[in-house]
Amino acid sequence: MVKALIGLVAVMVFQDPLMSFFSFVVAPPAFLILRKLVRRIYSIARSQFHGGTRVLETMQETLQGIRIVKAFTLENIMRERFDARDPRSQMLRFHAQTAGSMLTAQQPENNIVRVTVQALAAVLGGTQSLHTNGFDEALGLPTERAARIALRTQQIVGYESGVVDTPDPLAGSYFVESLTDEVERLAWEYIERIDEMGGAVAAIEAGFQMDEIEQAAYEYTKSIDDGERVIVGVNRFTVEDEPETDILSIDPALQAAQLARLARFKADRDQTDVSRRLDDVRAAAKGTENLLPPMRAALAAHCTLGEVSDALRDVFGVYHPGR
Repeated sequence: MVKALIGLVAVMVFQDPLMSFFSFVVAPPAFLILRKLVRRIYSIARSQFHGGTRVLETMQETLQGIRIVKAFTLENIMRERFDARDPRSQMLRFHAQTAGSMLTAQQPENNIVRVTVQALAAVLGGTQSLHTNGFDEALGLPTERAARIALRTQQIVGYESGVVDTPDPLAGSYFVESLTDEVERLAWEYIERIDEMGGAVAAIEAGFQMDEIEQAAYEYTKSIDDGERVIVGVNRFTVEDEPETDILSIDPALQAAQLARLARFKADRDQTDVSRRLDDVRAAAKGTENLLPPMRAALAAHCTLGEVSDALRDVFGVYHPGR
């Protein structure tokens, strides 16, 4: 199925009347064509679709998000804003995850398609690590079947699509580069607005980021409700008698077993050392010391993640929105 989706994306982009869907999906030479032409995806998409279908928009959003991290954050922020000189301080290894917020509870197997498109876009954008969501995660934790399909999605994109044969398949694309420039311009506008508020902390206290997130969520939801944005299986192409989907059921006995395991773990450690290491974390949090070394030492002494987090909360407190 994932192979068919990759081929379908290419057919939608290239719009070649002499290349049938069947031949593109099944015939190995088709993937050679995909490799050769992938650099031109956006320039062709722009002329064919005038900005793109939702498939192309999803790829565009993912690609731009990744490219802006690389091109904008590293090159400009690190060098210009923080005056970084050591090349090692300008390096970034980053991870991408497909958008759980775009998974739908309705017709959940459609999410396999969504995840494949997003995964392909992430790879085209140069991600170095990738997580693909299970198709049923809008309903609960992924079942073993859903997790296996998510894994196979990555493996097919990685081993069969040919997209990893070059480090940056879209390098030189005018459309992608122009979009990157535009996102960079808008990102700087955001940074300047936040600077004018007195910095990130002041902006958080004023509720700026929360307002922006809520407004974006409202506009996205409204576009679906109004039918401006089509979500297949949700506001179009729905079915009346949708089959039941298997949902992962957690055995309550697992909770009791884990609590007992945690109790044994805590009983077998040096409690004096644990207390001392957590005090070191609190002391570092109160001052200007790098927090990572005392946190690492605390974990090596078998402090739990919850205990380390509680030590930080003792100093920093817990953020509660002001409104």
